[in-house]
Amino acid sequence: NYTFEGHQIVRQRGLHMLNREELNRGDVSLEYVAKLMSRRYTDSPTFRHILQTIWHQIINGQEIFVIGEILDDLTVKGGTGWGAEFAKLCNKPLYVFDQNKAGWFKWN
Repeated sequence: NYTFEGHQIVRQRGLHMLNREELNRGDVSLEYVAKLMSRRYTDSPTFRHILQTIWHQIINGQEIFVIGEILDDLTVKGGTGWGAEFAKLCNKPLYVFDQNKAGWFKWN
């Protein structure tokens, strides 16, 4: 449960407030993410911090489980998509529950 200062916190259990140095470790090129995902993103500090927290979730996970919709280009819709793509890049076992297909899918 990673977060950053100024982000709305819903869940307190297991909360890890990332400091500036930790956030910077998870910094990724917005241009790279947009190209990889074939999407456009806003370049706002909040969005960058969200990408940085996703980086920490994936790096520190052994297996990655996400819920969303698998699109035709085999990416996952929404913000969850970057986490799923980054898990693939890190060769982490990735499991996606596709809500439209009501089933689990695994990437090897």
